[in-house]
Amino acid sequence: MAKRTNIVDGRQELSPRFTVVVDTKEKKPWEFFSSSIEGTERRHLDTGDYTVAGLETVLCIERKNSASEIAQNIHQPRFVDELERMQTFKYRYIIIECNIQNIIDFPLLEDLPQKIKDEITISGAYILRCLNRIQVKYGVNIIYCGTFRNAQWVATNIMKEVINLEWLS
Repeated sequence: MAKRTNIVDGRQELSPRFTVVVDTKEKKPWEFFSSSIEGTERRHLDTGDYTVAGLETVLCIERKNSASEIAQNIHQPRFVDELERMQTFKYRYIIIECNIQNIIDFPLLEDLPQKIKDEITISGAYILRCLNRIQVKYGVNIIYCGTFRNAQWVATNIMKEVINLEWLS
């Protein structure tokens, strides 16, 4: 177990080491460098892209890497089905690797050819409204991380906190 400091009262606590489960469909998975993480295991996940071994029915993290990916997925039946399945998880997250400004200004800040941008009919305001609806309707926590690296860091910390709540409480 690795020691960590409790942010509420400053006490030293022990955090168990754990294995991150990564869905086999992830093409460029996050890399995890925390001393709490023993390693990663690739396997099929019915819902989400990441979880923790032993907490597969409790924690679900869905990763989105850009406003473009969200715009493409937002009304796909497959994505809506995933949101429905996420409701069975106690802890459910969508971690987005762009910041909220990328969503609001979509498609302006996206790295797309101008011809493609000109053909896009969905607005950033609409995407943001859909994401807010997802939070309210499905109880999914949505976190805008800004970068790939920040998203990895946030996911790692969420996993640690869920472990502390589920295994150490």
